[in-house]
Amino acid sequence: MSISLEKVDQVKGRTGVSYKLAKEALEHCDGDVVEAIVYLESSSEFKTYTDTGAGQFSALGQDVSNFFKDIIHKGNVTRITIDKDEKRILDLPVTAGAIGAVFFAPMVVISIVAAFATGCEMSIHKEDGDVVNIKDVTLDKLDAVKDALNNCNDSQDEGVSEGEKAEGETSAEATEVAEEKQEENTTQE
Repeated sequence: MSISLEKVDQVKGRTGVSYKLAKEALEHCDGDVVEAIVYLESSSEFKTYTDTGAGQFSALGQDVSNFFKDIIHKGNVTRITIDKDEKRILDLPVTAGAIGAVFFAPMVVISIVAAFATGCEMSIHKEDGDVVNIKDVTLDKLDAVKDALNNCNDSQDEGVSEGEKAEGETSAEATEVAEEKQEENTTQE
């Protein structure tokens, strides 16, 4: 009877049980993978294992793993490109760009600024064929920020001019009081 790691992995992969339970089932079934799977599914240990949530945890782990694999796949399909004079300078998967941005953030920022300053076109090519021009998106966002700042400045200017009027009146009153005190001091001498 030969029980290899491959057989244990097959039983574990099909049933979601631990390596220990998979090995014990294979030993009970003389190394036959199909018989071990059937044995596990009909055994009370397997039902207890899945009822306690251990099997569900394994399935959840598999779902999370698949989720991240999908993200990485989409990141590898979605690409960042930099073109200058209709020549492709850089063609990079988004995943690699994100990793580079995390570990080399200052260099990435400098590179992006240099690319825009030298007239390069940066774009993101999505899986569905849609192309997003980063320069257009950036300019739209900058315009929105400028508008918000202008609106903020306009409202502050209105508040300052009203405050200046009130402050001006206070300054005039303070000047009058100071002049009166100075006159009193000169008359007393």
